[in-house]
Amino acid sequence: TTFSNVGIGTTQPLRKFHIQDGTNMQIYLGIHGVDPALILSRWTGVGSNFQSSIVHPLWNAAGYGLAFSMVGTHTNDDFSSYSTKMYLAQEGNVGIGTTTPSHTLSIVGTQPDALSVKSSSHSVIDIDSGIGLNSYVRFKNDGTSKWDVTSETGGNFRIYDYSGGGGSRLVITPGGNVGIGTTTPGSFKLAVNGKIWTQEVNVAMTNPGPDYVFEKDYDLL
Repeated sequence: TTFSNVGIGTTQPLRKFHIQDGTNMQIYLGIHGVDPALILSRWTGVGSNFQSSIVHPLWNAAGYGLAFSMVGTHTNDDFSSYSTKMYLAQEGNVGIGTTTPSHTLSIVGTQPDALSVKSSSHSVIDIDSGIGLNSYVRFKNDGTSKWDVTSETGGNFRIYDYSGGGGSRLVITPGGNVGIGTTTPGSFKLAVNGKIWTQEVNVAMTNPGPDYVFEKDYDLL
């Protein structure tokens, strides 16, 4: 011990509890800033340079949470350049890249690929709402809602646009009928409320069927 510090593998413990395995690995349990912390350090193989991980309490507006921080290459016992990578808030929200998670899981990144899902089998993301509630995937830009895709309780799949007063732009019923500009395609496989521009329409009673092209002199009734 040195001034009430305890060292294992070292005669110069730098924290209240300090374990050192040769020059390669060090574990500290003590004060980081003003808070208790568990610090894991690994020698880089160059000089007295280490890279470290820190588990410690961190305060935000909701109170203390648990932070998981990293320190890039640094000299021994200098952890001042730490950066928090993941945060568990008091209410249970988890932040990756943020210490103020507003959702159960909040991910904030600087790269275009913020989330990747990969499996050696089928990759599946389940979105499961409570009974009588819709399931949404919402797209925002700088905090402003732009679009969402919705699985509705009645079975419809809907694409909703928030711009210009908002509205449903496309609906697919459980039977496979599609409505564009209308939420009630009825018995039609495709119902469009609005103008359509097309170069060709194929109408088939058999397979392969006839090919009809609207010419300038075609009588459209």
